[in-house]
Amino acid sequence: MIPFPSSHSDFAIFRPKRQTIEANMRAFIATSILYIALAIGQSLPSRIVYQFPQQPNWIENIAVRKNGNLVLTMLTSPEIFQVAKPWEKSPSTDLVHRFSGFDGLLGITETCPDTFVVVGGNFSGIGVSVPGSFSAWEVNVADKKTTVNKIVNVPEAAFLNGVVALPWDRNIVLIAESALGKVYRLDVKAKKYDVVLGGQYLEPTAEAVPPIGVNGVQIRGDFLYWSHSSLRKVFRVKLDRAGRVAAKTTIDQITNVNTTAIFLDDFTFDKKGGIWAVTNIDGKLLYVTPEGKSTVAAGSETELTVAGDTAAAFGRNIKDKGILYVGTGGSLARPVNGTITEPGKIVAFDTHGYGR
Repeated sequence: MIPFPSSHSDFAIFRPKRQTIEANMRAFIATSILYIALAIGQSLPSRIVYQFPQQPNWIENIAVRKNGNLVLTMLTSPEIFQVAKPWEKSPSTDLVHRFSGFDGLLGITETCPDTFVVVGGNFSGIGVSVPGSFSAWEVNVADKKTTVNKIVNVPEAAFLNGVVALPWDRNIVLIAESALGKVYRLDVKAKKYDVVLGGQYLEPTAEAVPPIGVNGVQIRGDFLYWSHSSLRKVFRVKLDRAGRVAAKTTIDQITNVNTTAIFLDDFTFDKKGGIWAVTNIDGKLLYVTPEGKSTVAAGSETELTVAGDTAAAFGRNIKDKGILYVGTGGSLARPVNGTITEPGKIVAFDTHGYGR
């Protein structure tokens, strides 16, 4: 900032040419307009829907019921919570179920209205899974009394993570295995599973800490999409109607977010094919165009906006159309500025018009 002269006599010293003043003013106005345009273009209105009152509370994943309620899985405890009417100013949040026998939950997907498949296991530290401890469960939240049934143990798994049901056959669920770099196909009714996909595009890189490869999984059209945490890329492969890799198909890279993130966690699609991805350890919400170009829509490594963001899901109610709900772990994996953490929270973002 240039200080104003303290007296009239000082103006004799501070008297640049008129042309210089006009040029500087034009440059200032042009720069101001540019910054305003950028701010408007990147503006993403948000509000905190719910935040747990104490630490640690790491929200790992989000599913959305047909009535619009959010179903949350917790990594720091084997618990499922429900946020009722998240579009309201002060929605209620209640414990749905607490499991026993393992430490935390991960992916969740709806198989039929109000019935979900969830996976869980043990951890010896943040992101450090205990091999052989993982299992898949079916949870029904339609009635006042939640019902829970074990589907199957997966003893050979080292780290089950993202979960997605086939849209055309929701009895079939695909499960990401992050440590070994595989995708399991689970037949919920038959209680049987097998490996349908693996290899270098799913395995964690040699230097990855924690060793996480394939992470989030989604299905759009006939394709299985997955995020790769250590490569920071999204891939896809075509599926057949049985939920296996289609014959004569190849794995395609959809986007590479190496320039915008140092880690890639979960993601979801909007109705126009854009990808909304969360980055966890560097606290960013990314938007990826259908053409694969990524930008930071919200957050940064130095703020708590979405610190430790782990999951993203769009609302299903007419009252929250276009609202993206982002869950966080409170930056437990990498504290903001090296020291700052907070309880996990759900943040709602109004995505209308963004990236268009």
